[in-house]
Amino acid sequence: MKALGVIINVLAVIVAGGVGSIFRGKLKTRYQEIIVRGVGLLAMILAIFGVIQSWFIFKDKQIELSDSILVILALLIGSVLGEALDMEDILNRLGRLFKKFAGEELTDGKKKRRKPTNAHAQVASATEGKTVTQKKADTNRTAKKRVRLSELPVYNLPSERSGHRFVDGFVIASLFVSMSSLVLNGAVQSVGGSPELLYYKSAIDFVAVLALASVYGTGVCFAAAPLALCEGGATILAVVARDFFTDTLVRQLSVIGSVVVLLVGVNLAFRKKWKAANIIPALLIPVVYYWVNDVVAKLAEKGA
Repeated sequence: MKALGVIINVLAVIVAGGVGSIFRGKLKTRYQEIIVRGVGLLAMILAIFGVIQSWFIFKDKQIELSDSILVILALLIGSVLGEALDMEDILNRLGRLFKKFAGEELTDGKKKRRKPTNAHAQVASATEGKTVTQKKADTNRTAKKRVRLSELPVYNLPSERSGHRFVDGFVIASLFVSMSSLVLNGAVQSVGGSPELLYYKSAIDFVAVLALASVYGTGVCFAAAPLALCEGGATILAVVARDFFTDTLVRQLSVIGSVVVLLVGVNLAFRKKWKAANIIPALLIPVVYYWVNDVVAKLAEKGA
């Protein structure tokens, strides 16, 4: 079954997201920060490995770049196109749609103030006689105790903060599991009868999604939808248009996808705000380039 690897990968994301969501909000802030940065470092390692494997060719003890000009042009043109389309905002809106589907309210991330209880009133009266310095010290200690998940260095959409951990988790997980270089390579190998690479990817995705869900919640589970679309679509195209999806094209697309994952890792590990999703249109540039080449070649053959 050629789609078995895809099915297992999608199920791994759903199960890991569901299990991880159980722990959401139950971990201390410092542990949540470690998880976020850890997933970021994992994304960076996988992305760098994907770039090296797909872009660099080791030949006769020398390192060569494979079709570097087209990849660089694709990244430049695709980034401009992605900025114009604002792919980050599109993913953000899709996350909000899934949030409504999940039955969660869309809030602005602000917490409602509770009315003071009798206990609070007693504490307030007790502090009236304190000096200004003592009051400031008490305020600082109270602020530290009230650190919540919303104060974490979550993945902020650079154009406009989503305000929802559900949406943030969906965006992060979607880019992580769908843009990996293992998606295309795994799909092609799966069609050839070797789904082991997708099994390996499923294991990696399971660990990463489990960790992300413990911080961001159920939004991570819905990353299974874009994963099924990307990985399933790649598998279908590998069957239908295998001659078109040559090893060269697969390598180039893998490099671009790895760059997206790399930026996601940088955002998480170093609290940056790169618009990682805006690079996604760069995937179309090599496809269009080779498609035009094929059309021109066929027209030339007919004309001859």
